[in-house]
Amino acid sequence: MKNKTHGTCKLKLFVLFSGILLMLLLTGCANMGTEIKLDGTSFSGSRVMSVTFDVDELNTKLPGGVVDLNGLIDGAIPQELTYKYDVKDNEAVYDFTLSFESKQEYIDKLKNLLSKPPEVTFSYSTGVFTRGVLYKENFESRELFGWLDRVIAENGLTNASQT
Repeated sequence: MKNKTHGTCKLKLFVLFSGILLMLLLTGCANMGTEIKLDGTSFSGSRVMSVTFDVDELNTKLPGGVVDLNGLIDGAIPQELTYKYDVKDNEAVYDFTLSFESKQEYIDKLKNLLSKPPEVTFSYSTGVFTRGVLYKENFESRELFGWLDRVIAENGLTNASQT
């Protein structure tokens, strides 16, 4: 009986590591991340969402590479966002910025980017035991990229398992 349990454990580990390896192999030409910068006293700030593309991969999927991608982004980017990009070391890094002056402005802009109503909690404390900003939201950063996911998928910049 002990050997059967040991074999089951090995099988579970094999499946887990195989899944992780498969996910690593399926990464395409885009990586995404986000960072929120807050002024805690006024609840103003910006959310910068970065996407990194491999330039060689872009060039194989879009004839004009970064120039073509810029055209696709210009045609699809929501009005709530601005963007800039930099090409360095065979990577094109795009920073999409959502700027806001108040919690309500941030929530209003999020409503237009998300397919569900956002719940955002801001609080600022200068107390003895807690100091700084507490920030919580009911969505994942990737949900803010729905429009870009469509651009990427429609133009073959990712495989079907990543959409």
